[in-house]
Amino acid sequence: MKPTKAPGFDEIPSIVLKYLSISIARPLTRLFNIIIESGIVPKGWKVSRIVPVFKSGEKTCANNYRPVSNISSLSKVFEKAIIKKLSNNYDLDLLYGSHQHAYRLHSSTTTACMVIQDYVATELDKNKIVLMYSADLSSAFDLLIPSQLATRLIELNIPSRIFKCIHNYLLDRSGFVDVNGKVCDLKSIPFGCVQGSILGPALFNIYTSKLQSFTAGAFSVGYADDTYIGISCDKDKLAESLIRLHQIANNHIEWLSSLGMVINKKKNRIYYVWVLWS
Repeated sequence: MKPTKAPGFDEIPSIVLKYLSISIARPLTRLFNIIIESGIVPKGWKVSRIVPVFKSGEKTCANNYRPVSNISSLSKVFEKAIIKKLSNNYDLDLLYGSHQHAYRLHSSTTTACMVIQDYVATELDKNKIVLMYSADLSSAFDLLIPSQLATRLIELNIPSRIFKCIHNYLLDRSGFVDVNGKVCDLKSIPFGCVQGSILGPALFNIYTSKLQSFTAGAFSVGYADDTYIGISCDKDKLAESLIRLHQIANNHIEWLSSLGMVINKKKNRIYYVWVLWS
């Protein structure tokens, strides 16, 4: 945990936990075990101080801000323990999807780009045309539906104690917006995955891990909410391959919509790559 991170609703900074780590390790372990056994996350850990972070565009437009949440430092330690437990007991390709390069050890935008480059180069060496579709989400983490995530966790046979704990973590959440020290009233947050949490990115990966089931055997790579799907074809099969890629794209968008995600249509693209042989 970075000591400079802002504290959550409980006002306990992470640097305090670092300095007291040896003294509080035993009582925290007991507390975490009680939470896992009961499947109930403390209510105070579900309160978020939401700070709007500007992305781009007009600063007067609320949609151009990302709602980053400051949550309890104790909750973050607990969330890390849950992720560690999942990582130690599950194949991450199964848990997150083999296409996903975000929020995984030894994976990054660089590894995602290298996989795409390798796929394109391999197909071009076969004198194929490569067709690539890219999708970007304008709203993702904040639209996750807890009941649908619960269904996916059950499909993955997550142990019941961990499942109940994760599901409860997403329920009955609330938050208040803080802009330069001015705050609004506490509001209920009925859906979404907390942006700024430790567990949130892992849950988003699990939530979208079935991507390859909706891409009809096509090549696919993802980094968080950015997705690239590709197919290759001979030159005389270009027209029918384009139809196939558009169908895959439509299936992908329909699936994302069923999960509550919102596509950024302005950033969706289809690319063509080929080599002119002499």
